[in-house]
Amino acid sequence: MVHALETVHSLIKPGGLLLDIHPGTEKAWLEANVNGKEYFLDTLEETDDYIEYKQAGDALAHVIRQGLFSVEENGKFSFIIHAGTIEELRGFLTENWKDAVLSESVDGKAREYITSSVESYEVLVREEILIARYRRK
Repeated sequence: MVHALETVHSLIKPGGLLLDIHPGTEKAWLEANVNGKEYFLDTLEETDDYIEYKQAGDALAHVIRQGLFSVEENGKFSFIIHAGTIEELRGFLTENWKDAVLSESVDGKAREYITSSVESYEVLVREEILIARYRRK
């Protein structure tokens, strides 16, 4: 990743901007939204333990230390995936987030909130996304 950022540095004119958006190192978490109230279910595991997100942060820190870029502004926001059921979420993850792993206990935890008084229900995955603007030196 450092090599890619060094290459990008050579392609951006002096004073130009690099925008970076990538997930943070915190695990995404699962919630059930029942009648407008959210309940924590579990965290979303990854088969590689979210290693690439830490590597991205480390690579950015490295090129900043090298003096290639300076941080102009940074922040974070939540990226939220909505699914009607755990089964629907599993299907989405199988297609789009191949290293995501839902624990077996999630199904049981989600069922705890489904009662006859449920008018609306959905499953959410919340992930913290980091966003930053870097100035090329």
